[in-house]
Order: sequence, then structure tokens, then C-alpha cells
Amino acid sequence: MFNWIHTLPLWTANALAMGLFGLILVICWSLPSAFVWSGSKRVFYKDLRIWATLLTLIQIIIYCFV
Repeated sequence: MFNWIHTLPLWTANALAMGLFGLILVICWSLPSAFVWSGSKRVFYKDLRIWATLLTLIQIIIYCFV
């Protein structure tokens, strides 16, 4: 039933994974700032969207070059 998956090239899996990472970033940055900053001081290093972006970019680099 799923034998066709084995015939796909590896770049399709990489592209799908990068697309999902991009979707996660879009969802992360679309959160309202009141939700992101709830209960904490507005300091740049406490913005979880920045940390999520950095970690996701690292994952995308790994999927592109490794």
C-alpha cells in the first residue's frame, strides 16, 4: 500500500521537513504578543519567538547541508 514512498527521492523528505519547520515559524510569529509576553518583562532574550526561530534555522541548515 505504501510502497510508492520508497520510490521517492530523499530531497522530497527534506523539502517536506523544511516546509513543516517553516509552518511552525509562521504559527510561532503569528501568536499575539500579549500571549508571548504574559507574566514576564519585555526583554529581548525572553522572547520565545526569537529562540524558536534560531533553533528552527539550525534545523533547516542541518536538513539542507547534512
